[in-house]
Amino acid sequence: MSIARVSQRGGAQVGWLNASWPLASIQITPGSLTVSVLGDYVFAPADVHAIESVGSIPLLSNGIRIHHTRPDYPEKIVFYGMGRDRLVQAASAAGFRVGEPHLQTKRGFPVRFSAVVAALLLWNGLFLLDTGGHPFGGPRKPGLLVFVALALFCAIATLVPRSPRLQQLILREGRHIGEIRGFLRFTQFIAGAMAFATGLGLWWG
Repeated sequence: MSIARVSQRGGAQVGWLNASWPLASIQITPGSLTVSVLGDYVFAPADVHAIESVGSIPLLSNGIRIHHTRPDYPEKIVFYGMGRDRLVQAASAAGFRVGEPHLQTKRGFPVRFSAVVAALLLWNGLFLLDTGGHPFGGPRKPGLLVFVALALFCAIATLVPRSPRLQQLILREGRHIGEIRGFLRFTQFIAGAMAFATGLGLWWG
């Protein structure tokens, strides 16, 4: 079967990041497969040991999983969308192996447990201090410390990809920043937008 090119919008799971339709896209051309969601994940046939059909519910869980060997990409990359069989056929025609994976590539969690604990303590501590130690005291406007928390996490998400020292503190030994790059971009966008809105509220409040 000869398919020159297939492009489609849908949803995707890339590591920790889940994007619903139509925030992700896939493009298959001879010798290349690209999944795009907050960045491009580009594969050649040599990078992929299996393209596997997954799920049974159209749009929600029907799609393909790319089992790959690239250490700079998240281990789990799944594209969800209509026409799964067409994608599988296009991938096969483009030179990719389709079917069940024949290699074991599980790598585990890429981030140090200590970094996760530190982030949770910092985040929850600033929010708790912002409420005066009474988080269930009723609804209230976000204060300065909420703004600081949001701005700080936006800054960290921005700096980590650029700082080998921060990467060394956050990532497990031998892991690659590309494994969490999509999650960092999502954090950067959400925390930045919320910090901007909170800052405006404090300015006009």
